[in-house]
Amino acid sequence: RVHGGNNRSTPMRSLPNIILVLLLFTLAPFALVGFMAFRSQRPLFEQGSITHLVPIHIAQPITPTQDQKSLQPNTPEEHEELWVPEITDLDYVDLNDPKLLEGEDYYLYKTPTDDWVERARAKLKKHQERIKDALNKVDDPSKRITVTTCLFDLGRDKLVGFERKFDEYIHRFQRIINLGFPMVIFMEGSKVSSFKWDNNKDVIVIPFEIQDLVKRYPKYFERIEEIRASELYKRQAVHTGWLAQSPQASLKHYNLMVMTKLFLLRYVAHLNPHRTEYHMFLDAGHLCGPIFRNNHVNLLRKHMGKMMVTYFDYGAGLQGESHGMAQKAYRYYVGPPYNNPETWSNEWCCRIVRGGLFGGTLAYIDAVAEVYNEILAQSLADGYMGTEENIFGATYYRFPELFNAFKNEGGDNCAIFSASVRQGPDNPVYVHGETPDEWHI
Repeated sequence: RVHGGNNRSTPMRSLPNIILVLLLFTLAPFALVGFMAFRSQRPLFEQGSITHLVPIHIAQPITPTQDQKSLQPNTPEEHEELWVPEITDLDYVDLNDPKLLEGEDYYLYKTPTDDWVERARAKLKKHQERIKDALNKVDDPSKRITVTTCLFDLGRDKLVGFERKFDEYIHRFQRIINLGFPMVIFMEGSKVSSFKWDNNKDVIVIPFEIQDLVKRYPKYFERIEEIRASELYKRQAVHTGWLAQSPQASLKHYNLMVMTKLFLLRYVAHLNPHRTEYHMFLDAGHLCGPIFRNNHVNLLRKHMGKMMVTYFDYGAGLQGESHGMAQKAYRYYVGPPYNNPETWSNEWCCRIVRGGLFGGTLAYIDAVAEVYNEILAQSLADGYMGTEENIFGATYYRFPELFNAFKNEGGDNCAIFSASVRQGPDNPVYVHGETPDEWHI
């Protein structure tokens, strides 16, 4: 209110204010659109809905746990000790030796030894107390699970018979992100903008290229490529009828990626940025992942007292393969009673442990990684190659005490997901037999 003077001048004085308010209301929507467009161009690690672990930045400092002791993580490069090291001091079979091609047996050109088993057993001694302590822990339904995964475009859309467009991976992975698990994701930085992150606030993305795996595991990669290019492998691939067109035979980086998934999980379990008791690897493109929800994990947690895996009976005769690995060689790796050629018949063998879902506590992840790395290095040195499912399979057969295994009846990869949903979010009624294989609901 104006005191004194000519009150009739007040409306004229407020006119500029009125015009200003009208302009603000008119321009506000355009300003908002411009701001959002500008924000979308800003560095992704500044967005509040997602945390990025990049070579020069960690948005959330990590405090070491007792298992981590003196670790003060700042970047992945500063923690080389957390990556499982390559084993490179083995004798490598010369795959170009013409004598190996002289035989008519496509599936056994060198008899594998059991040396790797003894090496693995020796390394496991240092883990005995830790896995014993982990096994004695009481399951707590409130304990969360960190999901680790990786996503790379390896060119599978170009395969014939095994084609899968990358858009399909994007669609499947978006549904997994939306489940709400705490997550750590290794993925190509260029693919981050392909996803919506607003439905999951507990995500850490580590920009990671497939070449980063090559740099960390150069010897394994070199040997994988030698095997893929060898006449021995090509001859076996043609004989099987399907292997030659498969991703493991056709894609340059496919086997390196799948064979090191356990190493990615171990790295994350040691850093443990989400502070969870359990750690699980789930394929980014897993068809069955979206079946369950974050609170439908009691069945998974029950199996994670040790290393949780799923398996099925692959079934192959002597003149065949087990998930791409020569069947006779695989029998040697899985051990008794299948590794005795004097008692061999053409009965079908053996189990394959699936690589799309596995996990447990840090202690068991460490222990299994020791054994897994030994059989991985030995089989590559011998010149035999399937996928990570053969490596897991041999580890499971030789050291069953490290695993809680769930059978995928009929080879159904969705079996454990469906069973988890049937149990629901409440504590399950869990019945078990004398061995983990007999556990059921």
